[in-house]
Amino acid sequence: MLFRSRETRAPNSDAIGSAAWIQVSDSRQAWVELASLMQGDPGSSLRLSAVTGTNGKSSIVTLLHQVLHTPDTPCGIIGTTGIMDGRTYHAATHTTPAPDMLMTWLAAMRDNGCTSAVMEASSHAIDQHRLRFCDVDLALFTNLTRDHLDYHGSLESYFESKKGLFYALSKDARAITNIDDPRGERIVADTRAATTTIGSQAHRPDADIVFALHSEALDGLRLTIDGDTRRYRLAGAYNAFNLTAAYAA
Repeated sequence: MLFRSRETRAPNSDAIGSAAWIQVSDSRQAWVELASLMQGDPGSSLRLSAVTGTNGKSSIVTLLHQVLHTPDTPCGIIGTTGIMDGRTYHAATHTTPAPDMLMTWLAAMRDNGCTSAVMEASSHAIDQHRLRFCDVDLALFTNLTRDHLDYHGSLESYFESKKGLFYALSKDARAITNIDDPRGERIVADTRAATTTIGSQAHRPDADIVFALHSEALDGLRLTIDGDTRRYRLAGAYNAFNLTAAYAA
């Protein structure tokens, strides 16, 4: 039980009067629920995609935003590089904002006509319940390398924080995972969501969506994604996965 309300009277009631208070089992989870309630539950009005992992979050969120955003159906974006509320770009102070600010931005997107939003979900944000997991319609895992161990304490704890997002997805959501990464299958092992796997032809040709990098140059990549071969104007071999992830999402 997350909330339990009571009313208590202070010993010196004439001076202080009665005080209403709410006892909660998890104050961080309560914060995000209350923040959502105050903004009219904006997450339920948006198709929300959350990208998590050590590397690639900003690139994939940007690519996915470009796919989804049109003048008639704007898409919001929240991440390290900034926030777009459907009309205007704003500077970002955190990869994933605190619950009150996150819900304020999602509400602005809803009010500005957005039907979808894409966001980066950092391990800190997942661990601290900055987002409502029930709002997430699609979650995508990129990879896991050593990072933020000052906060998490160990690589396994870091992984478990990421996994928390997938564990909490509803059965109506979609989980996309990179099975080239050794933890890609573990992260979705307990999810209720439908799962789509991504893998390279060289390492995981058994993935649901397979990609193969044929050549790379400063002017872009020649890449096969899901059986379709074409040239993309992004340099860097790592963008082969980023492009495939955006395609899968």
